[in-house]
Amino acid sequence: TIFSDVAADHWASGYINIAVEKGLLKGYPDGTFAPEAEVTYAESITILVRLLGYGPTVEVAGTWPSNYIAKAAALGLTKNVAVVGAAPATRGNVAILADNALETPMWGESGYDSQGKVTYGPTGNTVLSELGITGARLVANQTVTATPLLGGVAPGKVVAGGKTYKFAG
Repeated sequence: TIFSDVAADHWASGYINIAVEKGLLKGYPDGTFAPEAEVTYAESITILVRLLGYGPTVEVAGTWPSNYIAKAAALGLTKNVAVVGAAPATRGNVAILADNALETPMWGESGYDSQGKVTYGPTGNTVLSELGITGARLVANQTVTATPLLGGVAPGKVVAGGKTYKFAG
């Protein structure tokens, strides 16, 4: 990997390399990645905002992480999550953040301005449409049966954001 603290045989090195290649991850300024560290809310939000294509425009607007947290809030990604930027993110809250991102409009390169600089705008897609998924949303107080695409969901009930979700195995 490009990071001094991620060995080639680390279980996540391939995933890290792909995420860096796709522009979702950058690591730390000192050239490390800290693969065993807890992921913070700010880092989780940054990954999601970049996944949605807003990274290039957010990078030039303010200072990290406040620029990414502000954009996430404006997009509605932080709905039902109390974000504390430097605090380790819980799996449940990251799941809510990710769920909030599924149908958020994505951005991408849309052309060039008069100086030849790349411009960005809406692509007309969402994460779900990019994956070819339509009509598949988790609805509160309904039972969701796992599909082969999701690889199975353990039966049970989850309460998140004041809503109850039931999963059938």
